[in-house]
Amino acid sequence: MKIISKKVGTGDDAHYELTEEKIAKIKSVTLAATSYTYDTKAKKPAVTVKDSAGKVIAASNYTVTYTNNTNGTKYTYRIVAVTKLANSVSKTLKITYGKNAKATGYEIRYSLKSNMTGAKTIKVKGAAKVSANVTKLVKNKRYYVSVRCYKTVGKVTYYSTWSAAKNTVVKK
Repeated sequence: MKIISKKVGTGDDAHYELTEEKIAKIKSVTLAATSYTYDTKAKKPAVTVKDSAGKVIAASNYTVTYTNNTNGTKYTYRIVAVTKLANSVSKTLKITYGKNAKATGYEIRYSLKSNMTGAKTIKVKGAAKVSANVTKLVKNKRYYVSVRCYKTVGKVTYYSTWSAAKNTVVKK
């Protein structure tokens, strides 16, 4: 759900109207090519993501992570994106994001700046958990949120790239 505010009227009659815009769920993800001939070069197939209405979702709304795919091994590409930001409890933001069953967990970062300078990070353990709450936020401030998944193998942790940032204003 995305909240949009629009100024209506002028002078003493001016006020803001809030409208809700639904964020569609991902229905399908297709790759431009599903197989390649091994040639030691990294492959990054184009990705098309469509919502439940069949409309193409802009690439700025999700992140595609490509692993080191140059050694002829089979790789799987995963997309993790922030799907919903909700402010239903005072100074709290509920963040919902896509699921990656092969991940060990997720890392969420949030900031008052769109370039994520000074961002705070939360680590969510477990691939099944697809939402988290951020508390102690400042009312009437715009927050930018992005997510990435991580996989721990032995003592080494591998991270995907950060998703595109979504933003919302904390109203309550």
